[in-house]
Amino acid sequence: MGQVLPGSATTTAAVRRAIQHSRESMRVLGRRHGINPKTIAKWEKRESTADRRTGPTVRRSAVLSVEQEAIIVSFRKHTLLPLDDCLHALQATIPQLIRSSLHRCLERHGISRLPEVEGDKPRRKKFDTYPAIWNSQRSQIASAARALFTIYSNNVFSSMNVRWGTHPNNIGHNDSPGCFRCHDGNHSSNAGGATITNGCSVCHNLVMSDELHPKLLTDLGFQ
Repeated sequence: MGQVLPGSATTTAAVRRAIQHSRESMRVLGRRHGINPKTIAKWEKRESTADRRTGPTVRRSAVLSVEQEAIIVSFRKHTLLPLDDCLHALQATIPQLIRSSLHRCLERHGISRLPEVEGDKPRRKKFDTYPAIWNSQRSQIASAARALFTIYSNNVFSSMNVRWGTHPNNIGHNDSPGCFRCHDGNHSSNAGGATITNGCSVCHNLVMSDELHPKLLTDLGFQ
């Protein structure tokens, strides 16, 4: 299989190896391989035939100075603040600092992730597995999963930022005013001044109320 060379490369690993082991002059080698004598001299001095990495050997920021990076690293290590908090605190000292350059700086110095502190988060418990139940009740489990997905899809709408508890439950009168949001005796019409009554019987037919042993439940077979 032929060797795939970078666009600027003029020699293969085999040619470089031949140059390193040859005793011939650079002129002779240059004519034989069709390359510049400077390239011959470069590979004669090297012990390896691999290309060296181009660009700076030490990664540095084009925005931050060495002193500013030292300030950022020291601040992060001593405060252990999250990224956005560090940005807010350091921008007064380093006005050109932006979120992306701060993140790259912390990555270069290996401190982009905060260390986990014991007690900050509860340890994740590994789920138990029940292969016997899965094998014997696979269809029921799959049916339950589909039902849960349907319930979730009918109540959670991520695109609208609507999730469980986004809006109050107005059914009944325990968690919210419920019916009494409007049926409070205070909402009146412009013409005539009629108000919406707060009587339950306006909208509901009460079949039992505050009964210890309601007859209706007995008739329906629940008691």
